[in-house]
Amino acid sequence: MAAFDGGTITSDGGAVLLRQVDDLSGLLRDFAACFHDARDPDQIEHTVEDLL
Repeated sequence: MAAFDGGTITSDGGAVLLRQVDDLSGLLRDFAACFHDARDPDQIEHTVEDLL
């Protein structure tokens, strides 16, 4: 019989911690600034920073 009581495991893989570190450091913002976005600004739904 299968048991689905995962206990204290998590599925975020540390993404919450990485997001907090990035919020403090601005690393992704700075990295995104390295890219030239040639897309039509009227058609952009997600910024390069969002995609990273």
